[in-house]
Amino acid sequence: MLTAEPVWDEDDASLPDGDVVVSPLPVGPRLTLRFVSAFEPWLAVAGRRINADDGPESRAALLWFGRRQATLWRALGVDHGLRATQAQGQVIVTDVLGLNDGVALDHGAMMGALELAKVRWPAFAVLGASIGSRAELAARARVLYAAGTQLDVRVEEDGRVRARRLLRVGRA
Repeated sequence: MLTAEPVWDEDDASLPDGDVVVSPLPVGPRLTLRFVSAFEPWLAVAGRRINADDGPESRAALLWFGRRQATLWRALGVDHGLRATQAQGQVIVTDVLGLNDGVALDHGAMMGALELAKVRWPAFAVLGASIGSRAELAARARVLYAAGTQLDVRVEEDGRVRARRLLRVGRA
């Protein structure tokens, strides 16, 4: 019902114009949620739809969802879905997607839409507008994150994510 992973650009692809935003990539089983009709969720963990409590992963997902169902319905409706990661007993929402076009909302719009649901999201850091080269991007990321940290790099403009790539922070 939703794509499990975002589409990552190639490392050598140029970054389009826009604000560059980075966040550490959470590690754990992927969780996706969308509503197929009013209050009828399609909740999946690791690509498997969850309908009942049949283990610790499904229990954690159902508990997280059950506490936020009404506010998530108001935030997402049938036009949007979310992508998240279950990491260390917590659910971290990484994306809100338009289901018609598959475009992810930028971090500000995502946080605004989900504010009342009291969900967690990654610690986003804005690196600034349009970074010229991969070396400059790596240097800016190295200032903020430890070597070896895998980052989700997003180029955002007009309320949506225009481009995205993975970056592992290297040594100086």
